[in-house]
Amino acid sequence: MVDLLMTAEQRQIVDSVGSYLAENLSVDRLRPNAGAFASEESLWAEMAGLGWFMLALPEEHGGLGLTAIEEALVFREFGRHLLGPCVLATVVAARVAAGAGMSSLAHAIASGEKTVALANPVNDPKVGAVLSGRLHVFDGTEADFLLVVAEGGHAALVERAAITDVHLGQSAVDGTSLEEVKLTSVQTLAHVGPEAGAHISLRLLSAAILSGICEGARDLATEYAKAREQFGRPIGAFQAIKHKCSDMALRADAAVN
Repeated sequence: MVDLLMTAEQRQIVDSVGSYLAENLSVDRLRPNAGAFASEESLWAEMAGLGWFMLALPEEHGGLGLTAIEEALVFREFGRHLLGPCVLATVVAARVAAGAGMSSLAHAIASGEKTVALANPVNDPKVGAVLSGRLHVFDGTEADFLLVVAEGGHAALVERAAITDVHLGQSAVDGTSLEEVKLTSVQTLAHVGPEAGAHISLRLLSAAILSGICEGARDLATEYAKAREQFGRPIGAFQAIKHKCSDMALRADAAVN
């Protein structure tokens, strides 16, 4: 029988991360005319210092040596608070560096000393000692490295300074930068094959983030249904709204479990 309940230690980790994010990086920071809120960038070193980016990194590479379960639980909290894709890139990049035998680089990334942006392949890039292909880079204008994970499992880190063919855009919603870059036989800094499992970690943590987003959307919607009134009653009292909230709750729970 599989026990899907969190242990006391896991609950403590989740509660501490959730409390910190609720206080310092609430979703309200992304609302129009939100006023003065701290940014992820300004709190990056502090979050790294809390060990969030090295939870499942092996101890011999400077990490905490926990499991993918604790890591996924923390990333679910990241999703609830809509943290950007750099948290995903950072954790997987540290694992790529460790898998390539570069412990000092892995620790520098996980500790926040070096920053990494996620570079999503547009087509099937050639990833190895050299990297060629077209990529979409999220929030990478100030990053030290780019993380590229190919569909087949090969993953690599490349220095941002080595990228010259760049076309910049920006999200109209939350200010996230989006660049399209083209690489032709650019030397990679670290490379691992499918056996390292970087592509599996990327998918798992992406799923955890999306689960957290589902839960966050559910909670915001149900709270709004309690507060918003129509015909002198909260709209959550109407059966049609109750059904929608129930459907959201069931689908969010299914995503998490």
